[in-house]
Amino acid sequence: MNYFCLLRRNKNHSPCNYLLKTFGFMKISLFLLFFYTLPVLAENTHSQIVQQKVSVAGTVVDADGVPLTGVTVRVKGTTQGTITNIDGAYSLDLSDGNATLIFSYIGFESQEIQVAGKQTIDITLNEDINIMDEVVVIGYGTMQKRQVTSAIASLSADDLPVGVGGTDIAASLQGKIAGLVMAGNDSPNAESTFQLRGMGSINASKSPLIVIDGMPGGDIRNISPEEIESIDVLKDASAGAIYGSRATSGVILITTKQAKAGRIQLSYTGEAMFRQAFGKPHMLNAAEYLATGGKGDFGGDTDWYDEALSDQPLSQRHTITLQGGSENARIYASVAYNDNHGVLKYDNRKDYSGRMNTDFKLFDGWLDISTHLTYRQAARDRRFDRGDMEGVLLTNPTQPMLDPNSATGWNVWTGGGEGASVNKIAEAALQTREGLDKWFRPDVSLRLNILPVEGLTYRQTAAYENRQWENHEYDPSTQREEILAGRKGTAR
Repeated sequence: MNYFCLLRRNKNHSPCNYLLKTFGFMKISLFLLFFYTLPVLAENTHSQIVQQKVSVAGTVVDADGVPLTGVTVRVKGTTQGTITNIDGAYSLDLSDGNATLIFSYIGFESQEIQVAGKQTIDITLNEDINIMDEVVVIGYGTMQKRQVTSAIASLSADDLPVGVGGTDIAASLQGKIAGLVMAGNDSPNAESTFQLRGMGSINASKSPLIVIDGMPGGDIRNISPEEIESIDVLKDASAGAIYGSRATSGVILITTKQAKAGRIQLSYTGEAMFRQAFGKPHMLNAAEYLATGGKGDFGGDTDWYDEALSDQPLSQRHTITLQGGSENARIYASVAYNDNHGVLKYDNRKDYSGRMNTDFKLFDGWLDISTHLTYRQAARDRRFDRGDMEGVLLTNPTQPMLDPNSATGWNVWTGGGEGASVNKIAEAALQTREGLDKWFRPDVSLRLNILPVEGLTYRQTAAYENRQWENHEYDPSTQREEILAGRKGTAR
């Protein structure tokens, strides 16, 4: 047939030419089909290999070959993982043979290892030198963490959450330090109490000593979160060797931010907070109160719980900081304003504070002078607290809260009658319960550096502290007790 076709190849419509064209087209088609399907077949084969399940096992040890217990072994990009047992061993069933495993352990550097089909992966973790070289404050100086043998916890400025609200840093410390228990309520005028030794210890009524920039006896409310450089907590009895009996319940060392050399930097931090009461109890309305046998019907229908809640629950805090200078003269300054409103009515507080830290180097580094200047003023308005709230919840719901015929607009209940209650909200609205607190503390530190002997220094610190508290209380003649007593008002 080939010979026949060769003889007739010049005929366009010959049978041979038709056969040649047909077989040529088939060859080209088969070639193209093979060319395009080969990558698909290869990809499917690769996918089958990749998606094949793999069981991985191994051990994790430190640089000395000691097994590490509790090492976290996690598949990167997923939540799948496990931890090593007491022998440092682990095992994982993986759905992806090319997955990447992450080995992490506190105090050690993390490692990422690609499985790549391996069934046994043994890991040696190295200590994280950066963590061990971190400098901590211990009361009489600074040391590296590797040299500290006492119970100590440290927080840096980056560890403190931003935007947690409150008038002090107590909210920032919640859940950050093991063993630190804080008690208090959400009132802006309430003080937070700290305990490091547990609620049931013999010193349960004592709070740890607060030390700010090396000066004992500080008030934690005098510091804004933006001003903190680090917080170190001394938990064990070794703190008593430094600060005496005042440190029997532990010590909280607070170091504020110091001036840094460089160009002048101005920064602003603003925060808005909204407080709201959750879990409202069901209060009887007037009809329910009377239906259950309540005494006294005064024609009103008041939800006293809602009336006791603040109608201005929005609080705000603003901070402006300025820092900079040269190597020989640096400054850090900040001013802050905090307008804090509680969940309940007539429970407010405004804080104004300022801080200035300076550092000077004189005589070619022989003398260092550091100064700290702190001022804070708090205006308190607490006419209504939780004790009053208990009385509000027991108030007869048929009593109206307001009286349009009264000169003050409040229903100041002076009459008796069965089921009558005192209008606690009107009492708080008419009275004055204000306070003004002031703190002022400057200190200066002189450090003489004996340069011929490296590390030899002499330091002297002097400080002054002034605290003032003022309370202003006044009951006007329109208040219930003043009306009943026939007085024109009482000031205390």
